[in-house]
Amino acid sequence: MFHRIDSVPIGFKNAMSTDRQLHQIGIAVSDMDAAVTFYRDLLCLPLIHRFTAGVRLAFFNMGGPRLMIEESNETTSQSLFYLYFDNLERKMQVLKAAGVEIVEDIRRVYQDDSGLFGHAGQSEYLAFVHDPSGNKVGLMNRK
Repeated sequence: MFHRIDSVPIGFKNAMSTDRQLHQIGIAVSDMDAAVTFYRDLLCLPLIHRFTAGVRLAFFNMGGPRLMIEESNETTSQSLFYLYFDNLERKMQVLKAAGVEIVEDIRRVYQDDSGLFGHAGQSEYLAFVHDPSGNKVGLMNRK
């Protein structure tokens, strides 16, 4: 059984300090150019900067924590992060048309009657795709 430890549901702004807030997510990719195209052009994450001297890195704005991708030969990852899209159906159409590997198409996973994770009465929908390096990326929406 889950218990709420404060009066603010997850996902709502609260008065918490910036200590302990998630700041950056890092993943390894095998092909930097393909990964930048995927995250910038298909998932529409604004590219902050690319570093190409020594280690190849790229940083993307995710509207909170930033995403760092690092080109590496070691790309086996069990990490998973989720991106929210206002129109998940349209985003999936774009990804399918671009030939992105769909791991799992959109499905409703939770009816949030009590407002535990957002507005009461909304349902949460998820889909999963692979980026060009095989990293699994979750896409989500609430309505």
